[in-house]
Amino acid sequence: VSPEKQGAYDAMMKDYYSRVSPIQDKLNAKGIELDALSRNPNAKPETISKLANEVAELRSQLRAERMTLGDNSVSSPAAA
Repeated sequence: VSPEKQGAYDAMMKDYYSRVSPIQDKLNAKGIELDALSRNPNAKPETISKLANEVAELRSQLRAERMTLGDNSVSSPAAA
């Protein structure tokens, strides 16, 4: 792999991780919160449902970012 292609790949991955990390952090926090809430017998079903929807939305955002990365991988060193 040429240094130019490796540099481009590294820049693409750095950009990807800078976009994905905040989403992943939120997803982890919401997942922990959902787990704790679902074990709480006093939790309202509406609250659990709302939080589950937020987790699903964050997962969708991560999936979309992965798809974007896959679209860009055509020019990645692995694809060359």
